[in-house]
Amino acid sequence: IYDNLVYNCDGDGFSAAAESAGVLSNVQFYNNLAYNNTGNGLTVGAWGEPGVTHPIDGITIINNTFVGNGESSWGCGISIENSEATNIIVRNNILSDNTTDQFNAEAYGAGFQADHNLIDGPTNFYGDDYVEGDPEFTNPGSDNYHITSISPAVDQGNQLLAPDTDMDGLPRPSGSGYDIGCFEYQQ
Repeated sequence: IYDNLVYNCDGDGFSAAAESAGVLSNVQFYNNLAYNNTGNGLTVGAWGEPGVTHPIDGITIINNTFVGNGESSWGCGISIENSEATNIIVRNNILSDNTTDQFNAEAYGAGFQADHNLIDGPTNFYGDDYVEGDPEFTNPGSDNYHITSISPAVDQGNQLLAPDTDMDGLPRPSGSGYDIGCFEYQQ
């Protein structure tokens, strides 16, 4: 699931869930932009029939941008809410100005990794090697979420599993390292 733009929706921008007894596995989310949705930017959940297992294995969430998601009382950039979800990787994402938490990791299984994400705003989870601060978008008032040369996201990403191009189809990396978020600053 890549190169998608989801905005102003009633609900989550993206969701991954095993709602019945089947296993959801090997799903990749990369180079996506979700902003101003009433729910979370992206949720890995466990909805469906009560008493049934909701296994998920191998969800990769890399180089996405989640901005301004949520209503007045709830909304995160990324929310991991499934204790049966194993081998989840959350890397190189910009999480900015979402309503309650930028990154919510309340329930997850074995093999969970989170690193090199840019956090801008309150959060209940950071992960490893995170960057904190204003992402310095080009013009967020006009929904332009490209990063500028002064963004703390520039050259701060992890190259492991990062896509070779950004959401605009431009090459990664451009400069001395991979950028965080769905757009690579072109140097």
